Amino acid sequence: AVVKVYPVPASDVVNIVLEDEMVSKNTIISIINSHGKVVQAQRSMGSRSIQLNVGRLLPGFYIVRIGSRNKVVNKSITIVR
Repeated sequence: AVVKVYPVPASDVVNIVLEDEMVSKNTIISIINSHGKVVQAQRSMGSRSIQLNVGRLLPGFYIVRIGSRNKVVNKSITIVR
């Protein structure tokens, strides 16, 4: 199974679908800018599908880091307007 992050590029919303082993109320999804700063973070609250509002982020490249108890996945996204 693979973590899916779409659409790429995104403008307002990014959808994340977690693989089964990462579904937990303690899974944390972070968006990290090109300077390594966390600009947005939230818990998945046990959901398999998460929608992130990225409408406030500046256009550019970001890393979406999904961290669960036993695994971390990084996916790159681009924000466009």
